[in-house]
Amino acid sequence: MRTETMNEGEFFFLSREQEDKLMELNGLIYKAVTEDKNILLPEHVVVGKLCIANFQDELYRAEIMAVDEPNRTVRVFFMDYGNTSTCPFSELYQVDDKYFKEYIRFVIFCKWDAKLVDKSVKDQFSDEDIEITLRKKVICF
Repeated sequence: MRTETMNEGEFFFLSREQEDKLMELNGLIYKAVTEDKNILLPEHVVVGKLCIANFQDELYRAEIMAVDEPNRTVRVFFMDYGNTSTCPFSELYQVDDKYFKEYIRFVIFCKWDAKLVDKSVKDQFSDEDIEITLRKKVICF
């Protein structure tokens, strides 16, 4: 399942096999945050810090990408979904490092290894054609 498109021709991919494991991890994270309520201390809000961040009233693993100290917000990258968002400091949480060390990053970064098909002709291809093309033309990191 594609999770997030970055630039044209770049996207993040989450396999069906990993989806159940990710849901299980998200449940553990939610439990840990709601029990401990360890809001990330302001002095730990730095670029590169791994934390738990709120996105649409759900909690996910994130990495701080940018800090806006005057507005007390950060730009975070959600490592298991490939998207980014702006969060206030008050919605960043510290959890045990095991949630970052013991669990893999669930999405992989992919990039087309060919020019994208003209969107006006996309209806000429079946799902099978697209799947075969994806297997041959996508490089995942």
